[in-house]
Amino acid sequence: MIVQDDRFDTDSVTICPFTTDSTDAPLFRLEVQPTPSNGLQATSRLMVDKLTTVSRLKVGTRVGVLDDLDLTRLNRAVLVFLGIASAS
Repeated sequence: MIVQDDRFDTDSVTICPFTTDSTDAPLFRLEVQPTPSNGLQATSRLMVDKLTTVSRLKVGTRVGVLDDLDLTRLNRAVLVFLGIASAS
C-alpha cells in the first residue's frame, strides 16, 4: 500500500506492506478483508510497524484501492505509530 502523497513525485515511494500472517498486533497489523475493489485474494494485514521507502522501480502495477474505512484506519494507525497522534 503506497502511503506517500502523489505530490512527492520522487524516485522513491513510502509503502506499508501487507502480510497474510495472522500475528496478533491489533494496533499495528490492521486486518483487511478481500473485496473486488482492493484486489486482495485473502484476508491480509497492513504492517504499520514496517513502513519503508523503496525505489519506484520496485513497485508493480496497482492491484486495487482500499475503501474509505480501511484507509481511515490506516491513516490513524500511521499517525499513532509515528507518535504524531495518541492511540486514545
